[in-house]
Amino acid sequence: MSKLLRTENRSPGRGRRWQRGLLTLALALLAGLSGAMAQMQPSWVRKDEPVTGEREPALRKIDWQKDTLARDRINYYRYRLPQELRRQNNFAWARADIPGLHKKEYYAHSRIQSLDSLSSRNAKRISGISPKPDPKEARFKTIMVDYLGNIGGPNAIPRWFDTEYKIMEDIASRLPDTSVEGHIQLFTNLEPCRSCWGVMKQFMAVYTNIEIEVLFSWP
Repeated sequence: MSKLLRTENRSPGRGRRWQRGLLTLALALLAGLSGAMAQMQPSWVRKDEPVTGEREPALRKIDWQKDTLARDRINYYRYRLPQELRRQNNFAWARADIPGLHKKEYYAHSRIQSLDSLSSRNAKRISGISPKPDPKEARFKTIMVDYLGNIGGPNAIPRWFDTEYKIMEDIASRLPDTSVEGHIQLFTNLEPCRSCWGVMKQFMAVYTNIEIEVLFSWP
């Protein structure tokens, strides 16, 4: 009996330790989940940059094994390009799930500004590609940035040829109603530069009920 009493007397302590262990584990899991859900930022964002509070896209690296639907559509449109451009410069694809928007998929290449410079055969294959918009009709502003994300400077280049910019302009040209709700998933080979990130933020400032998810492959 005395042995049983000693065992029972120890049980509450073990129970409390067990509960504390469960609580610690739960907190660790929540912390891990919170970290996984934290907004990924482009690599060019500096730690000392102020937080503006503006809406911005969700960003993550594409998982070629899991993102199978996106992967198949990316490959479908990539292989419509002339062979010499399929792995050069930058390529982007997007799917826009927005009520009333009849065109759902978009793609662009940084070397293709229009169909004029292509053969009739190639032009026919990519007739739906998003071109460089007319500067007079463009809705969003690009900026001069270099490959490190620095604005201006000797190595900065114009960004009106960038793929994300062309796609955002193409979608906006088909969306007169700025109150529409929806979601855009956009893939770009290269991580968005500061200019393209800014263009997407401009888009989201106009279309306040549309979310954008950006997938990238490199780096």
